[in-house]
Amino acid sequence: MAPSLRKRTDKKTKLNAKQCHLTFLKLLKKLSKQELRDTLSFLSDNAVDSLCEVLFNCLYSEITMPKRRKMYLKQLIAQHRRAYHKITDKEEPVEERRKLLQKQSPKSLYRFIQIIVPVFSDLTK
Repeated sequence: MAPSLRKRTDKKTKLNAKQCHLTFLKLLKKLSKQELRDTLSFLSDNAVDSLCEVLFNCLYSEITMPKRRKMYLKQLIAQHRRAYHKITDKEEPVEERRKLLQKQSPKSLYRFIQIIVPVFSDLTK
């Protein structure tokens, strides 16, 4: 495969992955706080891994996000910093990350998803 074609294919694959994450997040956004908490136990390992990856990208990467939102997210996770660090760590088993997500207050996870969806919507446009 030619290098230029491979580059375009990689970009297209990354864009498709972002769109899949966005669709998944939009579905989670429609759930109530309690439904979100209950749903976490039924999600597949890939879905939990995707959610953890999205959390990692929003917290630790340079995603363009209004400063106010970024500060709000950091305040939101300040109380549970160790838990979020483990949730976003790829070295942790998926089952452990699932348990940690379920232990988080539904309010904080719900707010987190409410903030993330518009940011990811902007990224995929």
